[in-house]
Amino acid sequence: MGESMPYTSPHFAFPAFTNSIMGLPRMSLWAIWSFLLLSSIHLPCFFVSAAHFSNETDLLPLLNFKHLITDDPLHSLSSWNHTLHFCHWQGVTCGGPRHPQRVTALNLTGQKLVGPISPYIANLTFLRIINFTGNSFYGAVPEEIGRLFRLRYLRLTNNTFTGEIPANLTHCFKLQVLRLTGNQLAGRIPTELGSLSKLTYLSLGRNSLAGSIPPSLGNLSSLWYLRLTENSLEGSIPDDLCQLVSLKILSIGLNKLSEYAMGGKASTQGDVYSYGILLLEMITGKGPTDDVFKDNLSLHHFAKMALVERLMEIVDPQLLLEEAEAIQGNENQINSRNRMHDCLISMVKIGVLCSAESPRKRMQMRDVVFEMHTIKDLYLGVKFHRDKQVRS
Repeated sequence: MGESMPYTSPHFAFPAFTNSIMGLPRMSLWAIWSFLLLSSIHLPCFFVSAAHFSNETDLLPLLNFKHLITDDPLHSLSSWNHTLHFCHWQGVTCGGPRHPQRVTALNLTGQKLVGPISPYIANLTFLRIINFTGNSFYGAVPEEIGRLFRLRYLRLTNNTFTGEIPANLTHCFKLQVLRLTGNQLAGRIPTELGSLSKLTYLSLGRNSLAGSIPPSLGNLSSLWYLRLTENSLEGSIPDDLCQLVSLKILSIGLNKLSEYAMGGKASTQGDVYSYGILLLEMITGKGPTDDVFKDNLSLHHFAKMALVERLMEIVDPQLLLEEAEAIQGNENQINSRNRMHDCLISMVKIGVLCSAESPRKRMQMRDVVFEMHTIKDLYLGVKFHRDKQVRS
């Protein structure tokens, strides 16, 4: 019998592989297997971690937004850096079960930020809420916002935006709230806004808008709040607004509109209601759409329930602070404080009566004027005592 060949397992038949791997120092097969096994365990974790920090889809637009801010006195954007994931930055909200790392809301209200809004905000394609109320943003409202087809709330109130209202905001077909009050916007109200079928709240007051009220606004069947006050609008109020069956608040004063309302008949009931709501807003510092008002609780009922014992609990603290400073040093501080309390009670009562759900229960405008003059005289009495104290 010839000499038998020793048995060699096919898995160990590659001495070159065991001695050298592409020129690397010799490694035992056990070390190689161990390395590959550990790698197979940790590689998925590595890729997950890398993906967690490498999502630049939303990161870059946010950084560009910050780059254009010229003043941040409250350091609101100090957390906007690479040391923290952008979903944890101040004012940024991410969410969604399928896309947990996509930005869904930007809320920077009252941060005193100064600068233009970056057009790259349109790359935050999952945005549903933009709230930049109470800052000093300037320049044009970016037309690119019209690409945010998921957007539901756009609140840019009390800034210094100029230019015209972008007509392509109507591409945000899911938009429910559009608040542009308190800016320097000019031009006409875009006719295209009438195509926003889901819009419930439209506030364009305190701007420099001109032209007429577009009849197309009568197509906004879900609209319950329409504010166009303090502009330069002309012409008559379109009869088409009679189609707004959900409308509860119509505020169109301080324009150049003709004196006749819808259908050619004078109507003050809508303005009385709006006046009442506006008065309650000024006293409480709250708006009808604030989150606190849900489960059938409205601003009207909120104020009515506080009369009279709990009135001071609902008054805007800033308003109370200003009045406290005003009467400071008055030798009749208690008397002045009581007078001020009476003024607030009277004004809240007027706000509640004017905003009654039934038009028949609302005050007549002539009565509102008379009562407000009476309250003013009482308030001036407080001021008189204060001035007298200063002069003495």
